[in-house]
Amino acid sequence: MAVTSKRTASRGSQNPRSQAGPSIPLPHQYLYTDLTPEERDRNITRPYMGTLPSILGLAYFIGFVGICYQLTGQMATEREIGMSGLTG
Repeated sequence: MAVTSKRTASRGSQNPRSQAGPSIPLPHQYLYTDLTPEERDRNITRPYMGTLPSILGLAYFIGFVGICYQLTGQMATEREIGMSGLTG
């Protein structure tokens, strides 16, 4: 009978680790890899920083094309207005 009472007591406990003994220290490296946490963070950050110039280059190109399109349209409009003013 004592065995069943211990089983029901362990099932009802909220934290099963409290009975396990001393806590296990955190590892200094990730499992199944040779990388330290600093090397892993650096390898994650590097690809993002590599794509940044590509994204900025595309944004500048789109902005420059828009400005050139507006400028040529404005020049054509001014020429048209000037030419119609000369004939009238």
